[in-house]
Amino acid sequence: MENKIAIEPIENALVFLGSSLQAKYVQRYAMALGAKMVVVETEYVDEDYLLDFKNFYSRSFGPKKCTTGRAHFFSNVTNVQELENNLFDPSSTKKIE
Repeated sequence: MENKIAIEPIENALVFLGSSLQAKYVQRYAMALGAKMVVVETEYVDEDYLLDFKNFYSRSFGPKKCTTGRAHFFSNVTNVQELENNLFDPSSTKKIE
């Protein structure tokens, strides 16, 4: 399974986080801490999530999505291209926070 990654300014985070009160809180909290960019892994496989998934859906019928999402917030990157260059260039030595 290919890990799908989206890189967006923090103002667009709700596109991937959803519109729940919790998602809005996370966005506001990250912005208050100085986050400027968010990287969202939309098809992330997490061991703890899989255990909960197995326990909850093991007796259910029908297909269920066994992956989750994961968000990373960055404060010292101001544009998508800069973050992509630092994340995907193996020779990059810049520290991103």
